Amino acid sequence: MLDSEYKTHNKAPPRDKALAAALCSYFLICTARKLKERLRMALRNTFIFLLSALLFTQSNAASDKDEFIGTWLLVHSQVLNESGNWEVPENSVGMIGSISYSANGYMSFQSSRLDRSEILDVGIDDMPIEGLRALLSSYSAYYGTYEIDEENRTVTHNIIASSSPSAGGTSTVRTYSFSGSQLTLLNGENRRFVWRRP
Repeated sequence: MLDSEYKTHNKAPPRDKALAAALCSYFLICTARKLKERLRMALRNTFIFLLSALLFTQSNAASDKDEFIGTWLLVHSQVLNESGNWEVPENSVGMIGSISYSANGYMSFQSSRLDRSEILDVGIDDMPIEGLRALLSSYSAYYGTYEIDEENRTVTHNIIASSSPSAGGTSTVRTYSFSGSQLTLLNGENRRFVWRRP
């Protein structure tokens, strides 16, 4: 009898068990909510960081137009010979020149022979036809606007005025490539101009 009374006396009432279970459930729910909120904030912060890094990278990545802007000096003008090698043709030996691209879409080009002044050994009024032809062919220049097609790697020069009257109002398309501080403009398949930064 005493043993039975002892067991009955030490048995937790159902009400206390229900309360303990409720408190435990509440604690687990609160903990889960906190973990969920922390996870949500961590994912949000990670997303913001990655998005900011992507935008920063894109904003700082130089476009091809940025690479073009400025003045370039002629290294050499070359043609592709029958052997498939690039060489400087005789009429381009001693040639100097520059090409410039502005940020607002304008460009200019000029080239000249270093020995151009030697052609004028007589006054221009007394110069024979051959001398006049040599004088005209020793200098070339034009200016206009330009457009860059980054997908096809081409730059189009829209010529407004030129030392060659027939070139005004026309457009020329050049395939371009960059290598270090050099810019190469390919004119067709067998002529190219290599430029460098000053």
